[in-house]
Amino acid sequence: MIGGIGFLGAGSIIRSGTSVQGITTGASIWLAGAIGIAAGVHNFPLAAMVTLMALVIMVVLGGIERALPHHRRPDGD
Repeated sequence: MIGGIGFLGAGSIIRSGTSVQGITTGASIWLAGAIGIAAGVHNFPLAAMVTLMALVIMVVLGGIERALPHHRRPDGD
């Protein structure tokens, strides 16, 4: 089961030259699968705790990322 979730997450990661996109999407797919498995085995406190932690992390780190200046490489990527 975990291997299948990892395969789906890895499929969302795209490498183009030196640029890599989709890391957050892949991690989110894996996290959603882990939360689903926790809920599926009736471990609702764990599923709720991980969901809450993920939301806090994504909101806080997303705000920090938006506040940081964006640096572009000289080649325009």
